[in-house]
Amino acid sequence: SSIFDNTYTAVFTYDGDDSNGSNWTEYASGNVAGQYIAPGQGFFVAAGGSHNVTFDTDMQSTAGTDDFISGDAMDDNNEVVLRLYNGDDIQGSTKILFRDDQDLWLGLDKGWDIGNFNQNSPLMTRLVEEDEGHGLVINAMSTDYMSDISIPIVINNPNSIEFRVNLHTSTIGEVNIYLEDTELSTLTLLNEQDFVLTPTSDLSDAGRFF
Repeated sequence: SSIFDNTYTAVFTYDGDDSNGSNWTEYASGNVAGQYIAPGQGFFVAAGGSHNVTFDTDMQSTAGTDDFISGDAMDDNNEVVLRLYNGDDIQGSTKILFRDDQDLWLGLDKGWDIGNFNQNSPLMTRLVEEDEGHGLVINAMSTDYMSDISIPIVINNPNSIEFRVNLHTSTIGEVNIYLEDTELSTLTLLNEQDFVLTPTSDLSDAGRFF
């Protein structure tokens, strides 16, 4: 619908589990199939202006048992999940999703590229093309780009506080995943080791890390 913000065309559900650096689970085109909202389950949508959002009776179902519980089965996707830690404490995570059955490009794919509920999150990505300034929790694109792409990363971290970025999950096969620090001119192969840095100034926004 035109009333929704294109970067947030998803359902944000509160799962109460901050083990991935967030208390939210995002349901959009990549994982919405077969998902049902249980009676009484709270969620957010991003709509602008003064509008009514209607849930019709034909959207209701007595089928399914899903209630956004962490660990439920998800679609098989080619994905990379990065996590940012301070010490052993996870602060944030972001997902890069590759699909070969959708016409996804490097700009905004409505319902696939999803803005982070918390735009001050310690770790996000940005669109590769036609960036609109939103930090993403899910950045989706075609598998055509999977082996040769440079994706902007947003890191929000205070001065003098050491952090590390970890390759938590990769299901894209034998593809090397590097984290580039353009200021220090370094490439860290995340398949083999974490990227570790103690910044000399507050880090924010995109432009330095890829």
